[in-house]
Amino acid sequence: MFTSLRKIPRNIWALSLTSFFRDVASEMLVHLLPLFLANVLGIRTAVIGLIEGVAETTASFTISIGSAPGKARQTSSVKRQNVAKQALFDV
Repeated sequence: MFTSLRKIPRNIWALSLTSFFRDVASEMLVHLLPLFLANVLGIRTAVIGLIEGVAETTASFTISIGSAPGKARQTSSVKRQNVAKQALFDV
């Protein structure tokens, strides 16, 4: 197993590590941003909830709209199921 890992080119390792660290940084930012807004800037929690709700709604609509052209052969019921699953997992 370890011999097959050594056969992977350095460029693949570099891209993998870059992607990993970018994902870790974005996850940290998502959880620290509400704390920064509330404690440093003094924004009320209701406004922070509104900002996060708008962001989640925008992300859900973008995913549902953006996936439609690539999945032209799907039936409308399958598309509705996918949108419903996305909405459930975003909650």
